[in-house]
Amino acid sequence: MLVVATSYGTLLGIDTAQGTVVWRKIIGVSSIGPADVTPIKLFITKSALEGPDPEVVVVAEKKLRGKKTKTSVVFHFEALTGPWVAGGPSGAQVSGTEVVEAFLLPGQSNVIGVVSVYEPK
Repeated sequence: MLVVATSYGTLLGIDTAQGTVVWRKIIGVSSIGPADVTPIKLFITKSALEGPDPEVVVVAEKKLRGKKTKTSVVFHFEALTGPWVAGGPSGAQVSGTEVVEAFLLPGQSNVIGVVSVYEPK
């Protein structure tokens, strides 16, 4: 299984043996041009070796309609069949500003750190 996140806000699960799309999710609302959700990084948080139903998390930026600011959101789903584990199609907001960096914490395959822009008030 190959999991892909496009810059247009589409998540795909592709069967690499058959070359077919097994599942598809839209996290960006726009059908033309840039989406309102842009994936930044994709992480495997539970592999097939760690048990059934491998899981993936996508860290993304969400542009609020009519605003220039972006928020940091995460999308958590099962890799093989695509159902949401947490957050659903809107994602879970982790910061009110855009993503600077995202990473797996060393020694923790299921903990993701997200660094976002600091904006003093």
